[in-house]
Formats: sequence, structure tokens, C-alpha cells
Amino acid sequence: MAAASSIYTSLAFTRDASHSDRHYLEWETTAFEDAGLRGVTTLTKNDDGKTVHAAIHHRPLDGARKSSAELGRRLQGKVDASHFYGAA
Repeated sequence: MAAASSIYTSLAFTRDASHSDRHYLEWETTAFEDAGLRGVTTLTKNDDGKTVHAAIHHRPLDGARKSSAELGRRLQGKVDASHFYGAA
């Protein structure tokens, strides 16, 4: 999460909602020379209320690809490159 969030130059949470074991956070951010990105993060909690899964979705698609490729560069040697856009 720290590597991913360090890509952004600003981040603002704009809306949130909860239902059952899920919490949804909408956000807007800037990255890559002020390119605007938006997205939603879904957090799933267990019966004890602890977060057990996080899914982060970016849009537009070009921004998602750039974010994935940059994250792959930053995590090279730590996470398998096949998880990121542009992996050979």
C-alpha cells in the first residue's frame, strides 16, 4: 500500500458507503504530471471487523495501466513482475 500511495501527488476521498462486510471508498488523485485519476477501494472485513481483503480499482484505463507499470518498477524484485501491466 505504501508503494502504491507514493505514486500519487494528491489524494482525496470523496464518498464512502458500507454494506454487510464491505466498505467502499471513492477517491480522486493526481499522478504522472497532474493526470487525474479516480477510483474506488473495497475493503472486506471478517467477523471480528478486521480488514482481510483490499481491492483498489483505478480509472480511466490508461491511468490504471500507468499506475500498474510504475508500481511494478517500484516493486521490482519484491513482487513477481507478471502481476503488473507491461510485464514480459
